[in-house]
Amino acid sequence: MSRLALYVRFAGMVTVAVLPLLNSTGCAPRNNPFVDDLGRRTPVTTASVDGVRETDRVSAEVSSDYALKTTDVADGTVTHGPLYFRTPYCCGGDGDFALSCRDLRHVLRGPLHFYLDAVFLPVKAIIVRPWKGVSSDGGAGR
Repeated sequence: MSRLALYVRFAGMVTVAVLPLLNSTGCAPRNNPFVDDLGRRTPVTTASVDGVRETDRVSAEVSSDYALKTTDVADGTVTHGPLYFRTPYCCGGDGDFALSCRDLRHVLRGPLHFYLDAVFLPVKAIIVRPWKGVSSDGGAGR
């Protein structure tokens, strides 16, 4: 038997011996991604937090001698360069902790959207010139 065959056999035996050990070193509480049980758990607290909550002290009031000033709401529109690689699906899913089909659909949409942006980048650069300023208000999908 050659030396290379011995090394390959030894590496295979080490891998077979180490893989179960690596699997057992994971997180002890294995969370089920299809069940949302965070609402049923009691909040974690410490003795110092409980001590502060039990005191009857009132925080000192801060006062200032400044006159009140009214201001108007700013427009919020920002001018920037074109966003050729923008994903409108960054805030997708159903907002629940449990993993659902809607979440999985958004996991697949992100890379697909990036791939289509990369393929059609020349077309997008012709439609929206790189030196042209674009304005947005920061909202998703606008």
